[in-house]
Amino acid sequence: MKINVVLAGPLSKYGNGSRHQIVVLEDACQLKELFSALEIPENKYSFAVVNGIKSLEEVVLQNGDEVKIYPIVSGG
Repeated sequence: MKINVVLAGPLSKYGNGSRHQIVVLEDACQLKELFSALEIPENKYSFAVVNGIKSLEEVVLQNGDEVKIYPIVSGG
């Protein structure tokens, strides 16, 4: 299945410098498996939005889903 991925801010380095990409995964994969496929360390992302809904890592992705992944933000 194909997942449309948007990597916010500094996470684009996990998409070979591109913010937008299509990732091909096995059917019935969870969001956490997408993070793994993109090789994004757990301490680099804050949350993900699947089709406009903030989602947990256990959500099962469907073909054609759009996933936006946001980095951890820090500052003062």
